[in-house]
Amino acid sequence: MHEQREATVSQNDMRVGDSERDETAGQLSEHFAAGRLDHSEFAERTEQALSARTRGELDLVLNDLPVLPVAVKPSTTPELLTGSAICTASSLVN
Repeated sequence: MHEQREATVSQNDMRVGDSERDETAGQLSEHFAAGRLDHSEFAERTEQALSARTRGELDLVLNDLPVLPVAVKPSTTPELLTGSAICTASSLVN
């Protein structure tokens, strides 16, 4: 029964949570900093994003702005030291 209900809801009508609203507000901040939005547009769109209930409402505040590049998160595992990095690291220790 649950699977059937999900199939009838379009992507635009899917409910969003705080993390999606916060992510959209962060994207708006980046667009504002890049000069794509003036202060009043930024404030209006941020208010809309933070009160959005669905994916479609969030998409509306970003639909005329370019997609931002995805930030690469640093690795949580240490990288292997190879070649010149080993020589540099050992010279710092000695």
